[in-house]
Amino acid sequence: MLRTGEAAPPSVLELLSRVQEDRVDFVNVEFTDIMGVFKGVTIASLPQGWAGCVDEHRG
Repeated sequence: MLRTGEAAPPSVLELLSRVQEDRVDFVNVEFTDIMGVFKGVTIASLPQGWAGCVDEHRG
């Protein structure tokens, strides 16, 4: 739930577009699982050949 004056989180397409524009190679995600154990995952960004996928779904 958003509070007054708080911006809405970006959509998936906005995030993918930003990844493409900023040439992000990897995204590091850190979180705590349901048992309270700290976890970390590194996710590779979209390959350059897939950049058109973001553009195709805009609209």
